[in-house]
Amino acid sequence: MENSLTFGEYGKYLNKISEKEQGNAKIIFAALLSSVTKKTFGETENDLIMLPLSPILLSDSQKAELEKKTDAFCGENIPYQYLTGECEFYGRSFFVNPDVLIPRTDTETLVEKALEIIGKEKKKVLDLCCGSGCIGLTVAAETDCGVCLADFSAGALSVTRRNAESLGVADRCEIVLHDIKKDRLDGTFDVILSNPPYIPENDMKTLSEYVKKEPETALVGGEDGLDFYRIITAKYSANLKKGGCLIFECGIHQAEAVGHILETNSFCGVGIKKDSGGIDRTVWGYKK
Repeated sequence: MENSLTFGEYGKYLNKISEKEQGNAKIIFAALLSSVTKKTFGETENDLIMLPLSPILLSDSQKAELEKKTDAFCGENIPYQYLTGECEFYGRSFFVNPDVLIPRTDTETLVEKALEIIGKEKKKVLDLCCGSGCIGLTVAAETDCGVCLADFSAGALSVTRRNAESLGVADRCEIVLHDIKKDRLDGTFDVILSNPPYIPENDMKTLSEYVKKEPETALVGGEDGLDFYRIITAKYSANLKKGGCLIFECGIHQAEAVGHILETNSFCGVGIKKDSGGIDRTVWGYKK
């Protein structure tokens, strides 16, 4: 049987979603509806624009699934990206699930800096703590570079492989199970990228219930949030070519400290780039 989503019902959904204050309610609802109807996000947005004149027809199972996903978002505080299995990053669609952090627009600042440094050259790139692969795979998609992506989580690497295939860059990507706290990868690279865990331990309790649904091991960076910066900078300098660049994403108020870590490990040309919100987000340095 078929049900119809009316304009009045749409308004009720939006009010319910808006109460959670997790972003634009229209975008969130469109994403949930798109995942239910299997239409593209753009098609779903157009359907919603026409909703006052033309109700959206849904099957009983689709209507039930839409209710279930909306309840999970509003009642269980599950990020809508996990419910849809999809997140846009740098203009591309990435598969996501609870094994990985949800890509954020802030991280595009790191990608922009990496692409600026790489230019038109074919370089070897390493993405440490790769998670969904959004950073390294975007670099692979935007350049001719070969990219190695490493993470200690087998679940995360399964997501990375799926994204590499869907983006058509798997042939230029090496995906490696690796714990940076235990050992160091072999190989020499022109550029090393990392968005490591950087939330201080005591700050975890202040995070929203939605962020707490993301993997804690990908969030917490030790007592002061800087553990992974110290490990990567000290250990992976050996993997960089002379003149090679190490680029980090960092949290709010961390950029100066991360820059100091780079400088004390003999990196030069240390720089900081703000994200679109005006926060110092990306820090880099060059191996002498």
